[in-house]
Amino acid sequence: MKKRVLAAFHQGLSEAGYVEGMNIAVEYRWAFGEYEKLPALAADLVRRNVVVIAALGGDVSARAPGEATSTIPIVFGATSDVVKAGLVKSLSKPEGNATGFTLLTSDMESKRLGLLHDLLPKADLVGVLYDPNFAPAVDQLAALEKAANTIALRLDVLSAGNDRDLNADLQLLRNHRVSALLLTAAPYFDT
Repeated sequence: MKKRVLAAFHQGLSEAGYVEGMNIAVEYRWAFGEYEKLPALAADLVRRNVVVIAALGGDVSARAPGEATSTIPIVFGATSDVVKAGLVKSLSKPEGNATGFTLLTSDMESKRLGLLHDLLPKADLVGVLYDPNFAPAVDQLAALEKAANTIALRLDVLSAGNDRDLNADLQLLRNHRVSALLLTAAPYFDT
């Protein structure tokens, strides 16, 4: 996933006339799902006086540079309602130094479960993996449980916020013989 994101990032820069190493330098920072590292990573970029910060790891990645600077432009990729998340004042007039896009994936969990049910109507037990370190997970799980009750679907919910937990949970889900697997929207699962 990281390679695809970087390729798309470089393609976008190229289309705007920028080529890394020729007329632009890029400072990369990765937290790999360890969200507590984000404030220090953002502060480091601010100390380096970068021209712009691209925060593409969801709401939590966009929040850290917003707390570190009010002057350096921040371009974010978010997963939920950016106004509710406090990233901008409003969609029509974001104000401040942050702008970006949202996929609203955190708000679409119940729709994703419904689609999975439409694709596999005989599935009776669906495994759900969520990242407990990702703040929107609480709302995601509530929406999933409500949707599952509506369609009389059982969920086997497990949390994974690191590779060790993910590997263990995947084995548990195999042992529980789930019919399908739904990964909630979270930057950790993207990487």
